[in-house]
Amino acid sequence: MKALSSLLPNIGRSHPLLHGLACLIFLATLPGTAANWDVSIQNFAFVPSTLEIAAGDTVVWTQKDSSMHTSTSGSAGKADGLWESGPLTLA
Repeated sequence: MKALSSLLPNIGRSHPLLHGLACLIFLATLPGTAANWDVSIQNFAFVPSTLEIAAGDTVVWTQKDSSMHTSTSGSAGKADGLWESGPLTLA
């Protein structure tokens, strides 16, 4: 990746505010950092109970109950077909 100064060599000398704005725009176009999330299933509940994730994030499910569980996409007991983990192994 080229340095921003090589892409916009004269803007900073003539218009420092434009150079700062160009830097902000450049940084805004960089891909975001994906987050990693841990969710446990214990006592027939998720811990944490809710989680908001973004595209590219990773969720690691840890099954701590003695009964079989799955991770299935959807809401309120209604699968939406986006994913189905199959049985999660006991941690």
